Amino acid sequence: MVKRKVIPVLLNLLDLRKHPGTSTRYRFEENLSPLRVAGEEITFLDPVVVEVLVEHTGTVLIVRGLIVTRVGLFCNRCLRAIDYPVQVHFELPFVYREDLEEVGIVVDSDQETENYEIFEEKPVNLRDLVLENIIMAIPMSISCHADCKGLCFQCGTDLNEENCHCQPDDFDPRLAVLKDLLKPKN
Repeated sequence: MVKRKVIPVLLNLLDLRKHPGTSTRYRFEENLSPLRVAGEEITFLDPVVVEVLVEHTGTVLIVRGLIVTRVGLFCNRCLRAIDYPVQVHFELPFVYREDLEEVGIVVDSDQETENYEIFEEKPVNLRDLVLENIIMAIPMSISCHADCKGLCFQCGTDLNEENCHCQPDDFDPRLAVLKDLLKPKN
């Protein structure tokens, strides 16, 4: 039996636990404010859509989901705006804290497990999970295209649009200190 619901970011797994052998689909959509991650701003160009299927397999509730959105980023080479599509699948097994022993897991009351997410009476908030998956789906270094020439480090000209007239140095400025090592000593 598969039900469909439109919900906010909260999943009430305790209610689902009462119906073994069932599956329930959830869907939520939300416009998110820009995020700042490691000094970079991530702007959401579309609402974040999350579709979740919760399967009750007995003691374990398997939460499978798909996150879809588009984010606005900037090319690391030329600083052009980039429209980057995000599509992420995730899967997490959830176990009710009182059922841990039945599954064969022994943990202290405040301890977590590596293999299972533990839930209790309160609804599970997926917001952090969704944001974490979106952030992890974005490459650390992104460029507008593979052949992006970037900006001239001397004058700032976008080298994809025009050539600049700067005279290239014979060395990388980051290695200027090493150039002094090559000078003859008097």
